[in-house]
Amino acid sequence: SDRPGMLDFKGKAKWDAWNALKGMSKEEAMKAYIAKVEELKGKYGI
Repeated sequence: SDRPGMLDFKGKAKWDAWNALKGMSKEEAMKAYIAKVEELKGKYGI
């Protein structure tokens, strides 16, 4: 897909974030998600 327009700041940020993850396998994505959740749990004491 094409990158959003110049004035769509939120759309561009989301597009850039998803585009940076292009090529990541489902397993890698799940591991990264779990690692981030564990990091946040430790940080906020949940």
